[in-house]
Amino acid sequence: TTVMPFIIRGVKLWGIDSVMLSKKRREFVWSQVSSLVDFQLLEKNIKIVNLESLLNIFPEMLKGKTSGRTLVDLSK
Repeated sequence: TTVMPFIIRGVKLWGIDSVMLSKKRREFVWSQVSSLVDFQLLEKNIKIVNLESLLNIFPEMLKGKTSGRTLVDLSK
């Protein structure tokens, strides 16, 4: 996939350029993530659903009436 849909929507993308950074630098940056990201806040914005529930949620997604992230758990 490409990052263009994110750029168009003004989404900030966080990551590490794994091609251009040394392994030591990547390890340092990833070690700092826990101090930069509020994981409790992220968890509040994640909804876990099964595949059957997704059929009910998907039309709302298409209308832009959902927020956060929806995780589909295929084992449910």
